[in-house]
Amino acid sequence: MENINIVTQEEYDSNRAELLEREKALMKEKDAVSQLRRNLGVTVVDKEYTFTDEEGGSVNLTSLFSGERPVLIIQHFMFDDSWERFGKDYR
Repeated sequence: MENINIVTQEEYDSNRAELLEREKALMKEKDAVSQLRRNLGVTVVDKEYTFTDEEGGSVNLTSLFSGERPVLIIQHFMFDDSWERFGKDYR
């Protein structure tokens, strides 16, 4: 290992106390952002989407999420044109 920072116990204690304060502030900010996300609200999907099922037939969004699945959660991801991951090109 290279570049090991050897400090006195007093320096360590001081650095650790400062780090702990910053970690607490970071956690509070994360909690605040999470609360904003929970309060974001929902919207009604009023566009008719159709999909192909396992047998090659057509199925609409409503039938996919009827019965025991009344809520659809969608996460929208946006990738850079050059983004590649897991051996797949997402362009």
